[in-house]
Amino acid sequence: LIEKMRKDGLEGRLEGKKIVVASADTHTYGLNLVEGALKWAGGRVVNGGLDIEPVDILDIADEENAEIIGISAHNGQALGFARQLVELAKSRNKDYFIFMGGVLNGILPGHSEPIDVSEMINELGVHADNDIEKTIRKIVGK
Repeated sequence: LIEKMRKDGLEGRLEGKKIVVASADTHTYGLNLVEGALKWAGGRVVNGGLDIEPVDILDIADEENAEIIGISAHNGQALGFARQLVELAKSRNKDYFIFMGGVLNGILPGHSEPIDVSEMINELGVHADNDIEKTIRKIVGK
Protein backbone atom coordinates (compact mmCIF):
# COMPACT_ATOMS: atom_id res chain seq x y z
CA LEU A 1 0.00 0.00 0.00
CA ILE A 2 2.73 2.46 0.96
CA GLU A 3 4.75 1.69 -2.16
CA LYS A 4 1.69 2.28 -4.36
CA MET A 5 0.93 5.57 -2.60
CA ARG A 6 4.58 6.61 -2.95
CA LYS A 7 4.44 5.95 -6.69
CA ASP A 8 1.21 7.93 -6.87
CA GLY A 9 2.83 10.96 -5.20
CA LEU A 10 0.92 10.96 -1.92
CA GLU A 11 3.90 11.04 0.43
CA GLY A 12 3.60 14.07 2.70
CA ARG A 13 0.36 15.28 1.06
CA LEU A 14 -1.46 15.49 4.41
CA GLU A 15 1.21 17.73 5.95
CA GLY A 16 -0.41 20.18 8.38
CA LYS A 17 -3.69 18.27 8.63
CA LYS A 18 -4.81 16.86 11.96
CA ILE A 19 -6.97 13.75 11.75
CA VAL A 20 -8.78 11.93 14.55
CA VAL A 21 -9.34 8.22 13.96
CA ALA A 22 -11.20 5.66 16.06
CA SER A 23 -13.02 2.36 15.86
CA ALA A 24 -16.76 2.16 16.42
CA ASP A 25 -16.18 -1.36 17.78
CA THR A 26 -13.28 -3.41 19.09
CA HIS A 27 -11.60 -4.27 15.78
CA THR A 28 -8.07 -2.91 15.47
CA TYR A 29 -6.66 -4.02 12.11
CA GLY A 30 -8.38 -1.42 9.93
CA LEU A 31 -7.82 1.33 12.48
CA ASN A 32 -4.09 0.58 12.65
CA LEU A 33 -3.79 0.36 8.85
CA VAL A 34 -5.54 3.69 8.32
CA GLU A 35 -3.57 5.39 11.09
CA GLY A 36 -0.28 4.20 9.58
CA ALA A 37 -1.22 5.29 6.05
CA LEU A 38 -2.36 8.73 7.21
CA LYS A 39 0.84 9.27 9.20
CA TRP A 40 2.95 8.14 6.25
CA ALA A 41 1.11 10.69 4.10
CA GLY A 42 2.11 13.42 6.58
CA GLY A 43 -1.04 13.67 8.69
CA ARG A 44 -0.92 14.39 12.40
CA VAL A 45 -3.07 11.51 13.63
CA VAL A 46 -4.82 11.30 16.99
CA ASN A 47 -6.06 7.79 17.79
CA GLY A 48 -9.29 8.00 19.77
CA GLY A 49 -9.27 4.28 20.51
CA LEU A 50 -11.75 1.46 20.31
CA ASP A 51 -15.47 1.11 20.91
CA ILE A 52 -16.01 4.87 20.84
CA GLU A 53 -19.35 6.67 20.76
CA PRO A 54 -20.12 9.37 18.15
CA VAL A 55 -20.27 12.15 20.75
CA ASP A 56 -16.86 11.13 22.10
CA ILE A 57 -15.15 11.19 18.71
CA LEU A 58 -16.53 14.68 18.05
CA ASP A 59 -15.40 15.81 21.51
CA ILE A 60 -11.88 14.57 20.75
CA ALA A 61 -11.90 16.28 17.36
CA ASP A 62 -12.99 19.54 18.98
CA GLU A 63 -10.40 19.27 21.76
CA GLU A 64 -7.68 18.55 19.19
CA ASN A 65 -8.94 21.23 16.78
CA ALA A 66 -9.25 18.60 14.04
CA GLU A 67 -11.71 18.90 11.17
CA ILE A 68 -11.06 15.43 9.75
CA ILE A 69 -12.46 12.30 11.40
CA GLY A 70 -12.00 8.69 10.36
CA ILE A 71 -14.09 5.82 11.71
CA SER A 72 -13.56 2.09 11.33
CA ALA A 73 -16.72 0.01 11.71
CA HIS A 74 -17.37 -3.73 11.42
CA ASN A 75 -20.33 -4.80 13.53
CA GLY A 76 -23.29 -3.64 11.45
CA GLN A 77 -23.62 -0.27 13.16
CA ALA A 78 -22.04 1.89 10.44
CA LEU A 79 -25.20 3.57 9.14
CA GLY A 80 -26.54 4.47 12.58
CA PHE A 81 -23.11 5.64 13.67
CA ALA A 82 -22.81 7.86 10.58
CA ARG A 83 -26.28 9.31 11.14
CA GLN A 84 -25.42 10.17 14.74
CA LEU A 85 -22.13 11.80 13.71
CA VAL A 86 -23.87 13.96 11.10
CA GLU A 87 -26.66 14.99 13.48
CA LEU A 88 -24.25 15.84 16.29
CA ALA A 89 -21.98 17.81 13.94
CA LYS A 90 -24.99 19.83 12.74
CA SER A 91 -26.07 20.51 16.33
CA ARG A 92 -22.55 21.87 16.99
CA ASN A 93 -22.58 23.93 13.77
CA LYS A 94 -19.39 22.12 12.72
CA ASP A 95 -18.30 21.03 9.28
CA TYR A 96 -16.03 18.01 9.62
CA PHE A 97 -14.74 15.84 6.80
CA ILE A 98 -15.82 12.42 8.06
CA PHE A 99 -14.76 9.18 6.45
CA MET A 100 -15.65 5.61 7.29
CA GLY A 101 -14.30 2.24 6.27
CA GLY A 102 -14.48 -1.38 7.30
CA VAL A 103 -17.41 -3.71 6.90
CA LEU A 104 -20.06 -1.10 6.19
CA ASN A 105 -23.20 -3.17 6.38
CA GLY A 106 -26.38 -3.52 8.35
CA ILE A 107 -29.69 -5.36 8.47
CA LEU A 108 -32.32 -2.98 7.16
CA PRO A 109 -36.11 -3.30 7.36
CA GLY A 110 -37.32 -5.87 4.85
CA HIS A 111 -33.98 -7.70 4.77
CA SER A 112 -32.94 -10.78 6.70
CA GLU A 113 -29.25 -10.57 5.79
CA PRO A 114 -26.78 -7.70 6.22
CA ILE A 115 -26.44 -5.49 3.15
CA ASP A 116 -23.82 -2.94 2.12
CA VAL A 117 -24.86 0.52 3.35
CA SER A 118 -21.91 2.46 1.89
CA GLU A 119 -24.06 4.39 -0.57
CA MET A 120 -26.50 5.37 2.18
CA ILE A 121 -23.59 6.62 4.28
CA ASN A 122 -22.23 8.59 1.31
CA GLU A 123 -25.68 10.17 0.86
CA LEU A 124 -25.39 11.49 4.43
CA GLY A 125 -22.24 13.37 3.41
CA VAL A 126 -19.84 10.90 5.03
CA HIS A 127 -17.14 9.51 2.74
CA ALA A 128 -17.59 5.72 2.91
CA ASP A 129 -14.87 3.76 1.17
CA ASN A 130 -12.35 1.04 1.97
CA ASP A 131 -9.64 2.52 -0.24
CA ILE A 132 -7.41 4.67 2.00
CA GLU A 133 -5.51 6.01 -1.02
CA LYS A 134 -8.78 7.28 -2.51
CA THR A 135 -9.71 8.76 0.86
CA ILE A 136 -6.38 10.59 1.14
CA ARG A 137 -6.89 11.98 -2.37
CA LYS A 138 -10.34 13.20 -1.33
CA ILE A 139 -8.89 14.88 1.78
CA VAL A 140 -6.23 16.73 -0.20
CA GLY A 141 -8.69 17.60 -2.97
CA LYS A 142 -6.77 15.88 -5.70
